[in-house]
Amino acid sequence: MSKKQFFIHIRKTAGTSLVSLIQRNYDWHSEIFYHASTWREIWRQEPQKLFQSKFIRGHFGINLLKLLPDNIDRFTFLRDPVQRCLSDLNFANRTKGHWPHKILTDNKLSAKEALFHPQINNYCKNHLLANLGMDVPIEYLWLHQPAIIKTAERFKDFLNSADCLENAKNHLNDCYFIGITEYFTLSYLLLCYLNHWRPDLHTEAYHKGDKSWITETIGPEEIEYLNMINQNDFMLYEHAKKKLEEMVRHIFPDLMPRASLYTLDKQELKLVEDKIYELAMARYHSHLCNCPVQYEWQAAMPLLGCGWQDVHSPEATPHRWSGPGTFSELDVRLDGLHSCKMKILFRAVMAPDILTHMQVTVNQQPINYSILSPKKDGIQIEFIIDKEHQKCGFVSVGIHLPRTVSPAELDAKNSDTLKRGIAIDGYFIRPS
Repeated sequence: MSKKQFFIHIRKTAGTSLVSLIQRNYDWHSEIFYHASTWREIWRQEPQKLFQSKFIRGHFGINLLKLLPDNIDRFTFLRDPVQRCLSDLNFANRTKGHWPHKILTDNKLSAKEALFHPQINNYCKNHLLANLGMDVPIEYLWLHQPAIIKTAERFKDFLNSADCLENAKNHLNDCYFIGITEYFTLSYLLLCYLNHWRPDLHTEAYHKGDKSWITETIGPEEIEYLNMINQNDFMLYEHAKKKLEEMVRHIFPDLMPRASLYTLDKQELKLVEDKIYELAMARYHSHLCNCPVQYEWQAAMPLLGCGWQDVHSPEATPHRWSGPGTFSELDVRLDGLHSCKMKILFRAVMAPDILTHMQVTVNQQPINYSILSPKKDGIQIEFIIDKEHQKCGFVSVGIHLPRTVSPAELDAKNSDTLKRGIAIDGYFIRPS
């Protein structure tokens, strides 16, 4: 694989959490195309931003491939079509900027009524196919700047055809990786293994929205109706599940039991996931040992470690918050020739007691550190990394906090419930 990748991000497939986990492996300023996530936005960008980026994602479907080099690696995640549709409807109902929201609220539609509303009904049909099988002429995209689902109305006859389904399957076959949302942990671990990335499944914990609007009026009859109008999506979804299972068996022939991946109980699946996690970590450590020694790091640069959130304030003052867990780690590549002095720069803490009771470890061993004189731009700590800690060619510096806090806990007017601990700006290392 090349390092240049396109994530075909289909709505409500756990893609937002996935993107945050993936982006840590790229430089925010020079390698990530975060400037647009819809066709309306992409036409406003300078073409070279798209061409030069190494990680591209967004709700563009396969049609973005018309603007990308032929050799770009691509991957995607698919989700059970009915559950994806219900999640998407629920998101539209509570999100003011989303185009169906005005239709839902102006007409005071229940979820059941929304399914049969002429404009919303099309929104519920074969969305996976619309993203992966519906090739739209580039001149149409240029003139109309459509959202992918509105384009589906224009090309609905093709969308419901066997040709569209076959086209979508072929595009899936061209992906080097296909994940399944219902098997997110397994899928994500396999993606990390393939890319030599460190798995970090607990960084982001986006709260799930209130589902009462959906559950109040959606019953078995409505589920059956969604099954009926998404038959092509289900066939594509089953094709994707088959491809994922084939990949697991091909890469780990001795790992999978003879039974189908999708018949494993929770305990059997957990055993498979744990083993892939071990293999992914071993591959990541091997890759880490071949990386250049890194004496300086800033928060917008690729992150080797775990427990840190996506980049905040990316343009002016990039930093990363720890959380929602209380443990974060930085993997630092060193040459092992000298003991080193490491200084970590923190921008802020969510609550004063977090810093007071913070612990620092090197390779899981507690060490003493000193807090330097307060700076106007944040907090600095300093400690020694002994030569003996560097036997593996790298060290893991752990930050242990007593708790993490969400902005909503500190301010009743704030709706942000994602817990944070301490915000890191960067670090630098010198021989002691």
